[in-house]
Amino acid sequence: MNAIQEKIGTCDHCGGQTFDGDCIKVMGHRFDAVKDEADWRGPIDKIIPYEALAETIAAIAFYTATEAEWEDSQSVRGIKMVRVQAVGYRAGPAGP
Repeated sequence: MNAIQEKIGTCDHCGGQTFDGDCIKVMGHRFDAVKDEADWRGPIDKIIPYEALAETIAAIAFYTATEAEWEDSQSVRGIKMVRVQAVGYRAGPAGP
């Protein structure tokens, strides 16, 4: 078994696959919420609920091979929000 295969597991909640402990199905939903609709390889700059931050950072790393940065944003109807940004797949180490 190689290093990548060791990171693959089974999600306790949905029975799907995990990567490094994060559910791939959840990461797909989180990435869909922040990616550029016209070009998923492009830069990411979105305001999201703070409660989704950890899963969103994992999703950005998984799908783009880049690290996301975040900062506090204004709360919306009492929900803490954060701005998450990443250079995106194309500008990262995995994409031309």
